Amino acid sequence: MVDTAVLVHGAWHSPWCRHEVVAELERQGIRSVLVDLPSCRAAVPEARADMHADAAEIRRTPDAHDDVVLVAHSYAGIPATEAAAGHPAVRHLVCVAAYIADEGRPCSATPSPTRAPTSWTRRRTSTSTPPPGR
Repeated sequence: MVDTAVLVHGAWHSPWCRHEVVAELERQGIRSVLVDLPSCRAAVPEARADMHADAAEIRRTPDAHDDVVLVAHSYAGIPATEAAAGHPAVRHLVCVAAYIADEGRPCSATPSPTRAPTSWTRRRTSTSTPPPGR
């Protein structure tokens, strides 16, 4: 059983945005840890803080735990995927409205988590009646 949820915020947030989630997890008996991404720190982003520095920060967090579910939001999907790869404590990776980059493709080629590629959203061209509930 997973003993800890590691929560990673997106690019335009910081750990504070997950405090309500932490409180709810605690009510349910689930320990949680918030990761503060170096490239997004509020005061002054660290020099040379990039996706690789964020992945390293995320990867260090599960080191102190046995069984972790890693939860990434938005931008954090990319460094969290890198951080989770092969980590012995990470049992699950949950990406919430997150970017997922294909291996070998630049991040700029990754579709937005809020806007699916055109091929995913093609309109029906048939004049038939749509299925119930549509």
